[in-house]
Amino acid sequence: MSHALTPGVINQGTVGYAKTLENKNITMGGGLLYRASMEPLNSPKQTEINWEPSVGRICSAVGASYGVNKLRYGVSVKMLYSQLESYNSFGMAADLGAVYVDTARLFTAALVMRNAGTQFKPFTENNYEDLPFEIDFALSKRLKHLPLRISFTMHDLQSFDIRYDYPNVVSDVIYLELIPLSLKKIHGR
Repeated sequence: MSHALTPGVINQGTVGYAKTLENKNITMGGGLLYRASMEPLNSPKQTEINWEPSVGRICSAVGASYGVNKLRYGVSVKMLYSQLESYNSFGMAADLGAVYVDTARLFTAALVMRNAGTQFKPFTENNYEDLPFEIDFALSKRLKHLPLRISFTMHDLQSFDIRYDYPNVVSDVIYLELIPLSLKKIHGR
């Protein structure tokens, strides 16, 4: 359990519990994540400031994982609620993951798929938004005689082009077509 009050009057925290069933090699758990920010309201007396929640997010999750030898995999299901002023949204998502740990070779590999789900109720009518679905893959190798670990992580594997498109920058780069003339003749272009 944790709670933090950050600058800007943002409250956030987590509450969770997990239990490992040793004889079945299963770990089950659940939790609640929350974040809320407050905004000042005009009060009848100008010397007092009243605060009212303006933005809030709640995520309740349950999950389980199972391990066999060096492989462990699991799933969690999340119920999502978000409020922005007078607008609110409700949705559901799932996370899937697997990790391979070879302690003898000091090697770890992991694959994670996050936020596979949908909105049931969008902020505005008939304006359903995509959840931030993401696929990540990581490899990690600890060096045997040094206190050093080398890691390699690939993120956003669901998107082949992850360049940031900044709309305020005017580009004067000219992209040239790199198909040789002979290939154009073969394919009738």
